[in-house]
Amino acid sequence: MIKITIRIKSVKVRLMNKHENNSRVIRSLWNLKKGESCVITGFDDAMQARYKTRLTELGFRPGAGISCTVAPRMGAPKLYRVANAVYSLEKQIAELVSTENSSA
Repeated sequence: MIKITIRIKSVKVRLMNKHENNSRVIRSLWNLKKGESCVITGFDDAMQARYKTRLTELGFRPGAGISCTVAPRMGAPKLYRVANAVYSLEKQIAELVSTENSSA
C-alpha cells in the first residue's frame, strides 16, 4: 500500500477594487532591486516590537518612500535610502517589512 500525503500551504489573496491600478504589488523590502523605489505598508507580525520601534525611529514607517541603492550578491545586506539617509538592512529584517510599488 502506498501512502500519499498532500500539504497545502496557505495562500494570501489581495482583492483589488475596480479603481485600483493592477501595477500595485505588495512584497517584502528585501525583494527590491537596485534602483527600485517603493512605499512601506507595514511590518510583519513576526517582527519583534523592539525592531519595529527602531526602524520607525530611523524613518522606515508606513507611508514612507524608500529606494534600494545597493543590492550586493550572495545575500549581503542591502542599502536603502529613506529621506536623506542610507541604511543597511540584513535579509532577516528586510523580509519582514511589507512594501507596495510607488505610484510614481
